[in-house]
Amino acid sequence: MDATETGESFDPRGRGLSPLAATLRCRALNVAVSSLVASAVVFALVSDSGHLSPTAELGRQVLGTSSDLLVRGELAALVGVFAGGTHLVSLTGRDSSVSLRTAVPHFVAAAVLFVVSTGLAWLTTPTLLDILAGADRLTLSARQAVLELELFFPVAVGVGAATPPLLVGLVRANALWSRLGGRPSGVALLFIVAFAAFFSPPDPTTFALYAAPPLAGVGVAVAWVDFR
Repeated sequence: MDATETGESFDPRGRGLSPLAATLRCRALNVAVSSLVASAVVFALVSDSGHLSPTAELGRQVLGTSSDLLVRGELAALVGVFAGGTHLVSLTGRDSSVSLRTAVPHFVAAAVLFVVSTGLAWLTTPTLLDILAGADRLTLSARQAVLELELFFPVAVGVGAATPPLLVGLVRANALWSRLGGRPSGVALLFIVAFAAFFSPPDPTTFALYAAPPLAGVGVAVAWVDFR
């Protein structure tokens, strides 16, 4: 998208796309390529995802080949999504109607909250595993499920904490429209459900644990923007 172009020029049918959505519409291939490259790099570099476990239990005991490849693939896909999203935001900044500079404090706050929240959740995940095992919601011998919870539940917490300043920053930068209710929150809900379904172990309890933090983050962002 050239600096002189705006999101409206890529919305010929008048669907009311925000600059972020319009950029995705016209630069989907660019975003997809950056996402796939990041995923491939992570998949190649992380030979044993068990070493990322906070207990390191699964790093010492080799997973089955199929399970190890699956978790590595999930980790690579997650990093690819983050890389693609970051690239999309940078491309949206080329829109003349968007000013990402005004949102820098919000983006910094989102990054800090994500790192801190993910780290704290990562440290407390072993306790959560014990609670779920004690309630017969998770079998510790199911190594793939344990590793998925140890790796991806902290990310769900971090995403939930980072969502409010991130969405507010995008609104302030004019990358999203001034109200988050309706279509934006519906798209966010779709992504949250997809995330929880793809990265959580096949159990409704862990699905809810994954979905709750991002849902709370979206709710806070909507209240912050729409009802202030």
